[in-house]
Amino acid sequence: MCAGSTSDYAPIVNRYAVECDVTVISVEYRLAPEDKAPAGLLDACSALMWILHGENAHELEIDEQRIAVVGDDAGGWVCMAVC
Repeated sequence: MCAGSTSDYAPIVNRYAVECDVTVISVEYRLAPEDKAPAGLLDACSALMWILHGENAHELEIDEQRIAVVGDDAGGWVCMAVC
């Protein structure tokens, strides 16, 4: 939870998007030590809630019935906690 970037995982995320025919939104959440826990988790939760509420998903042409939450390493923990 102290290093990494969405660009580090772009190749695999893009592959998921293509192979699963889904929209992928990568969240660049806050990292330690500059931001203490649960800052990153709150960023991820806020992003998902923003997509799911109101007209946001519709405006972005996202099917809210086909959302996957995926992460690796610390991002996997963040995803598990968001779910």
